[in-house]
Amino acid sequence: MAKRTVIYFEVEPELRNRCKAAAALSGTTLKQWAMDALKEKLESELAVPKITDNAIVIESKGSLEDTLELVEKLSPSIKEGILKVTDPTDDLEILRSERMDDFGG
Repeated sequence: MAKRTVIYFEVEPELRNRCKAAAALSGTTLKQWAMDALKEKLESELAVPKITDNAIVIESKGSLEDTLELVEKLSPSIKEGILKVTDPTDDLEILRSERMDDFGG
């Protein structure tokens, strides 16, 4: 079994009762429910955007080292996107052409 650490913290009775009810509804213990909630929060906090050609995709990484490595790798693309000057009329032209394609024009 993996080594564990105990965390103690105080919560308001209403919050505890709501969490306990949510755990019961999901068929688990308050302890397991809280551990799952902590893991979920941690994964969402460590989610790192991955830039592709036309979109930003959120990719969750398991460790801080992986996240830092990905940020370092994407740094030039991020800087290029920030420093790149675009003409808003280009975006309008793209939207117009897409709309015309949708209507068969």
